[in-house]
Amino acid sequence: MTNIEEVRRRIKEAEECLRRAERNIALKDHVVVVQNSQLTIELCAKSIISYFEEPIWSHNPSDQLLKVIKRLKTKTTGKADLFYKEINELAKYVKEAAPWHAWSTYSRETEKGWQSTSELCTEIIAKELLFKANKSYEITKKVISLFGIKD
Repeated sequence: MTNIEEVRRRIKEAEECLRRAERNIALKDHVVVVQNSQLTIELCAKSIISYFEEPIWSHNPSDQLLKVIKRLKTKTTGKADLFYKEINELAKYVKEAAPWHAWSTYSRETEKGWQSTSELCTEIIAKELLFKANKSYEITKKVISLFGIKD
């Protein structure tokens, strides 16, 4: 299955979330930055996955992304080897960012007790996830260009 429209929709949504995160870092609204960075990373992975199959209903589709890499290598006659390291990096980012969906929405119990989303989503975390969101978007744009998909 290839669903080019689904790939385009998801990468467009990823870009919208990335831009929202970038606008909010200047405002120091770290919760919004974390939420939108996590979603950017997730949507980037799902845009690649959706070229091959329906993405799983999860905030962590990293295993599914790694499975489709094998199909990507076959379908693109080896061109994906150029991006193999980057796709693995994207899968790592997805796995690391996934828990932040819940933590930035519902808070989390830590060794300090329950911490609010504002306490959890520090400037350091926000900047780190925003960096990974930008990298994820760059990687995804390169990969989907292998499919001949343009904006």
